[in-house]
Amino acid sequence: MAFFLCTLYLQFEQLSKRFVPEAVNFLINTILHLSPNQFKDASLLPGSFPSPDFRSDLCQSLKIKATKVVDLKVEKPNLAGILRGDDTGEQAKVDLFALAMDLLRRFEDMYSGLDGFIELYQPIRDIIPSLDAHILPTELQVSQLSVNLFLLSYLPVQTRIISLNDTTNRLLKFSTQTRRPLALQAHKPIPIPTYIPKFESTSSSYLRRQDPDHERNEASKLRHQFKQERKGAIRELRKDSRFLAAVEQKKQSEKDQAYKDSMKKVFGSIEGEWAEQKAMDREKSREKKRSGRK
Repeated sequence: MAFFLCTLYLQFEQLSKRFVPEAVNFLINTILHLSPNQFKDASLLPGSFPSPDFRSDLCQSLKIKATKVVDLKVEKPNLAGILRGDDTGEQAKVDLFALAMDLLRRFEDMYSGLDGFIELYQPIRDIIPSLDAHILPTELQVSQLSVNLFLLSYLPVQTRIISLNDTTNRLLKFSTQTRRPLALQAHKPIPIPTYIPKFESTSSSYLRRQDPDHERNEASKLRHQFKQERKGAIRELRKDSRFLAAVEQKKQSEKDQAYKDSMKKVFGSIEGEWAEQKAMDREKSREKKRSGRK
């Protein structure tokens, strides 16, 4: 059932890449329980993933026995039979071990872009070399795996372990190269805004400008006077600019009005002449009609 759930996680989280640490934890625990390894107890396991049942008496029967897997070949695991308890032999253990390796490889490809990929797969990289892969099957019966939808490739178990180890080392190397440690900001620190009022030692603006040094005080007064004069000059220039702009606008509006009036006169005279022409034409047409009736 757990393998089925891991496959569902892998299928439905392929696009979103949502992190599911329980699936990876189950797969690595399955590999540790099934394959012979060099770890004596759970305290020697690298990383911090939980493995409370490691080397317990209840899980000793799950270990693949080296003397019984010499002639075995990797096949499609019968999950339904294993779930019912019908198939618990060495062949089923080898098939489940190969399936766990392939699912772990696919989760590795999916999580390679996460920020915590190094912390997730660093312990796995340390565990894989400790597996006694030389006792596992090295041949593959391809005809029995032609319809397998779970395994990534039709490879022997030892080849799967080597491939997973190489891929893990490569992805961890890339992740380590792309990770950059935190550094202080290069720009000037941005002050935090505060609403605490600023209190001056003196309340008079006149006293604030007083300096014990006479020359420095005079220079400060001159700078202040210069700023005031400059501000006044800028104000006067702006007033002059506004006045000149208003005069120019008034002249332009007068020119426009004179042009409109002249054009009205011209159009008025043209319309008067056109009306007289029409009246003369109508009179001529009436004269022709009268002469024609006589």
